Amino acid sequence: MLPIEQKTLDFIAEIDRVDDSESACALYQRFLEQEIGMTNVVCLKVPNASESLNSTLYFNTRPEAWTEHYVEANHIYNDPMVRELFRTYDPYSWSDVLARRQLETDDLRIVQEAGEFGMKEGFVVPVYQLNGYFGLISAAGGKVELTDRTRAVLQLTAIYVHDKVARLHRALREQTARLSPREIECLKWVSAGKSDWVIGEILNLSERTVNGYIESAKRKYDVTTRVQAVLLAARDGYVTL
Repeated sequence: MLPIEQKTLDFIAEIDRVDDSESACALYQRFLEQEIGMTNVVCLKVPNASESLNSTLYFNTRPEAWTEHYVEANHIYNDPMVRELFRTYDPYSWSDVLARRQLETDDLRIVQEAGEFGMKEGFVVPVYQLNGYFGLISAAGGKVELTDRTRAVLQLTAIYVHDKVARLHRALREQTARLSPREIECLKWVSAGKSDWVIGEILNLSERTVNGYIESAKRKYDVTTRVQAVLLAARDGYVTL
């Protein structure tokens, strides 16, 4: 049997060869299950005040019901395991946070709810960049023994996986999106400062239909705001600013 250090290096070599986020996610999920004993993982850019959690997720293998509950309850802004990101630059386990912080009742409720979905322990690796980028990988599962060796493996693999997936997403965003004529029309009017209702009146479309075209353009560019979509459409020659 290969030592964990060799398996970690082999895994990193595998990650280097993949060319899509789905493959990276599947590889990491398998590695965590087989070598660490954790059952799920989240990789994301920490959302700012204008972004939703769903819009900044790179991949997520948490239980679907838990994810729906977490997003609906807006737990990311109250989760003590997320708040710890703003108190340390170092990776940490959920047990570390419970041991060193006096958590409020609402904080403990989030931890207890996670446990009800089989997540008793987790390990969070913050990812910071000089340009202000702030991301993380959080792996979780049942009661896992997190030795110094295991923590080192989790930190190293998380950094490589996050970097790989973030680069894949940036490359996707930099590609020229194929916008439909209606999407282009709507973005042109967005660039002129028109609301969905006004655009609908101009194009003889419903406000909801206009919003759908704009949201579709945002998805194609993998962005979270209309301004970002307009700027990228201008870059690609669809819109003149």
